[in-house]
Amino acid sequence: MATRTGDGLWQQKIMLPEHKQMYEDYVASLDCRERIELDEQEVEQISRALQQSMQYKVPLSIRMYDPFERVQVIGVVENISKRYGQYKVNGDWFSVDDIEGIEVDNEPC
Repeated sequence: MATRTGDGLWQQKIMLPEHKQMYEDYVASLDCRERIELDEQEVEQISRALQQSMQYKVPLSIRMYDPFERVQVIGVVENISKRYGQYKVNGDWFSVDDIEGIEVDNEPC
């Protein structure tokens, strides 16, 4: 990139690909959201809500962690894999570790 300085001279700026990538990574990290830590009670409530959704077909609104945007998974839990720490909604698998909160749309009778 060539720029003109105040004294009328042209100055050439060269950026190596590695430096460009580091700069892009740095700029992207400025907008990153931090992962929240859940306490034991919240983890238990999340586990209970997932089980109830699967057993009683209760729709959930699940707030998920994503470093750049708000992600919400809405639907009924179809399956839970404790071995892999995942749950399935609308045919897609999600990590239980990424759950930040759950709202139960309808409590079972």
